[in-house]
Amino acid sequence: MKKSIVKIVDQNLELSLEDVNADESVFEDINFKNSKIKDANFKNSTFVDVSFEDCRFRDVDLSNVEIEKANIKGLKINGILIEELLNPPK
Repeated sequence: MKKSIVKIVDQNLELSLEDVNADESVFEDINFKNSKIKDANFKNSTFVDVSFEDCRFRDVDLSNVEIEKANIKGLKINGILIEELLNPPK
């Protein structure tokens, strides 16, 4: 299949993407607020300076995920407050 190259700069869009291969794509300075991402594959992807504040992840595979320099205040996994596990009271 032929690859299409699309470059959109400084636009306000409402997009619906289905059955799309965006392998090796770059998303920079993007606002995904109130978006829904379903059946997506982010394997081997890197997220830098990204806010997942107030997001919900359900039925996700987090195997081999590395998280560094993260604000984990209020982070819960399966109902367990992670901040307390990493910073137990003294």
